[in-house]
Amino acid sequence: MKRFWIALCGVLGMALYVGTAHAAFWQVVRDTPIREDASTDAKRLDTARKGWIVNDMTGSGSSPQWIKVVEVQKHIGDGMAYAHLVYRTPDAYISAADVVQVEDENGTPLKTTGNTSDATAAQGVRVELMPAPKAEDIASNGAVDEAALKTALDVWVQNCNTVLSKYEGMESNKAAIEVLAGTDYATFTSKDIHAVEDSVIQLLDRWAKTQYVGSQASLSTDDQKIFDVLASYCLIPGIVEGSPFLMADLITLRKKVIFDPPVAAYTAYVNLLDTQPQIVFSDGGCRHSVKEMGTWATQWEQYLKTVPADSFYFIEGKKRYLEFATYILFSDLPNTPAFPDYNNGKMENEWLEELESVTLENPGTETAAIIAEFLKKVKANGNKLAPLDKKVLLTKLNVLLVPQTTASATKSIPMEEKLLGKHMFSLQWIEGPMGEAVVSRTETGGLRIDARQEHKGDFVTLNGDVRILDDKNFVVTGVLVTRVSHIAGGKPCPRSGEFTFRVTKNRKYWRLQQMDNPCDPVVDYVDVYFKGL
Repeated sequence: MKRFWIALCGVLGMALYVGTAHAAFWQVVRDTPIREDASTDAKRLDTARKGWIVNDMTGSGSSPQWIKVVEVQKHIGDGMAYAHLVYRTPDAYISAADVVQVEDENGTPLKTTGNTSDATAAQGVRVELMPAPKAEDIASNGAVDEAALKTALDVWVQNCNTVLSKYEGMESNKAAIEVLAGTDYATFTSKDIHAVEDSVIQLLDRWAKTQYVGSQASLSTDDQKIFDVLASYCLIPGIVEGSPFLMADLITLRKKVIFDPPVAAYTAYVNLLDTQPQIVFSDGGCRHSVKEMGTWATQWEQYLKTVPADSFYFIEGKKRYLEFATYILFSDLPNTPAFPDYNNGKMENEWLEELESVTLENPGTETAAIIAEFLKKVKANGNKLAPLDKKVLLTKLNVLLVPQTTASATKSIPMEEKLLGKHMFSLQWIEGPMGEAVVSRTETGGLRIDARQEHKGDFVTLNGDVRILDDKNFVVTGVLVTRVSHIAGGKPCPRSGEFTFRVTKNRKYWRLQQMDNPCDPVVDYVDVYFKGL
């Protein structure tokens, strides 16, 4: 089987079930089916709405994956009703992934105890850990190698819980940023997931056969049970180039870190992030329509208007925005190009029509305005995009949504303060999203810059010490490396020494003054942009 380690948007979170021998109340946290059996294939009896309360009484019949619904209350204060009378069926079940345990039928939050095996309380952060897998929970009549699966899950759960536990005692805002930044994502190593994957490889192959259009293949009850178990441990199947694999369910993992009180910017960010797919691109193309991608871009535009331009949330949200926006206008992916070679480099009518739909359905947005400008230029050029137009539009996209500052305000800020922090960074030959430059203070009190932009194998890097000359110029003593496919035979071009960066007129960036490329007779425009752009 091929190995795939998919880069996903975001990281971490959510415990699904706390075993108990006492009456347990559960509150529904998202709309979810009520089924007559503990299986996703079972008949749907109803849809439990967010806020409903269910009771599994003694917990008999419940598992880490499913809560047996003995009583149900649709509105707090109405009183609990027996599920078997409401639905006229012996049993009813709800996914444990879609509920949270509460104290009583009024939805009172569960009181924390001194036992931290299932949950740890922190300063504003509560972490729910995954329970250790039990042999009886993964018994599957030979559908998988049960012993191998349990061993692999034990390691996976232990490593996940180790990462999650680090948030205990962490300041809320710091924890929120680290969760989104994926600071510890490397801890969820590929070998841990691959060990689980290897133990269910034949199951994954059977699942893959059900994914093809028109397939008559189906999963057995035992097969589905194992997938439910994997889901409860934040592992879900995916398929790329016809090969199935397991990946971390980052949406569910992220919800394991609970902020009380909520961090507003974080909550708004993840609420939007979780409505959009984890995997956007695969098999050399995009999995989603131009209209969907454009709609998601406008959603991020609306979010970006609610957070400060120099905040972590703006920087990360802008990356997500550009991922969608640059694709719908300039995609050069081999299987979903915006201007395919098979159409003589012209954008196809269906693509144009979907872009027009985005503008019509999102009037007044800056995204719709730039799409409209794009469409005008493309149609005027026989459904092709001129290189200069592309450069202009890319620049507009990258500075979109950034508040403008007045010249006097900019002048009043000391040069060192202007430089310290994160900046956009670019080489004009690289047509993808902007890179990032970070200027930091060294242990000796000086300044250092570390910058990189990369797209489709082309890149530019700049690393070195920074010396401020005046309020318009700074010098980097270090190493600059560029690599562009059509320059210098596609080989990296390193250069070292002193590099002067200067801002001129009313521009919002410092540009490298040693512009001549030493490896090919071309001019390189290497720019470090003002913060907040």
